[in-house]
Amino acid sequence: MEYIGNGTYIPSLAAITEMTKQTAFDFYTSLEKQFPKIKKLQILKGIDLEEDGFENSGIMTKLAEELTQFVLDGELQEAIQFMNNVEEAFNSSEDTVTNYLYTDFLVTIMEQKKKPREYLKSIMGIKTKEHYKNLFSFYREIDV
Repeated sequence: MEYIGNGTYIPSLAAITEMTKQTAFDFYTSLEKQFPKIKKLQILKGIDLEEDGFENSGIMTKLAEELTQFVLDGELQEAIQFMNNVEEAFNSSEDTVTNYLYTDFLVTIMEQKKKPREYLKSIMGIKTKEHYKNLFSFYREIDV
């Protein structure tokens, strides 16, 4: 809180930013609205999205696989738009979202065949690419 006089306090910019961070549910529903193929996956059906729930891991894996399928199907504009959403999530989402993007979504991309993986790497934003490179301390890409 920031004091502005006359006994009045307003939330600081940092507090406002923290209050408006995108949740995992918001991230998933946003993708479903933008991409009919994601909606068909029904990733949220019967899911309890607790902050530490393992369901997020499976969802992020499915999303990365579907993104790879966009590339394989030649839906490159959709792939770019999807990857832009990932970049935005790294910049403005809650830790739950960014953690699962890092540990599951990006790792799944590392495990994809070389051609679609290389394309996906070429359309990554700055933060996404930085996190992807950091994974080389723990994982390696498959050369298929």
